[in-house]
Amino acid sequence: MNRTFHARITWNQVVVMIVAAVLAIWAFWIKQALLAVVFLLMLIVLIERIIHTTYTVTTDGMLVLYYGRFTKGREIKLSDIRKAERFKGWLTHGVDIFYGANDHVAVQPVNEIEFLNFIQNSIIKK
Repeated sequence: MNRTFHARITWNQVVVMIVAAVLAIWAFWIKQALLAVVFLLMLIVLIERIIHTTYTVTTDGMLVLYYGRFTKGREIKLSDIRKAERFKGWLTHGVDIFYGANDHVAVQPVNEIEFLNFIQNSIIKK
């Protein structure tokens, strides 16, 4: 059975959405419809990405990172994962996944500890 984890909405994503919305309203206010449409399209892509970002561990041993319809996702074999650990920065926190020779990806699931435990248990089972 596949296990899906949803991404956390971060403060910087909210700020970018607010800025895009304000710029779209401003562009309508100054009667620049084309510029307003550009900002509205950017807002649609941002909202779509925030809502649909998921991290799925499949039964066939893959970690599928899906970032929405407009962005290319990524598939990582669980057997290729070398290490997964939490990180906490000044402005953000999440889980770093190191795989392959020198590749890594940072993800921000809603429940980081549960995601990390599930990934580590999946790595051990390989």
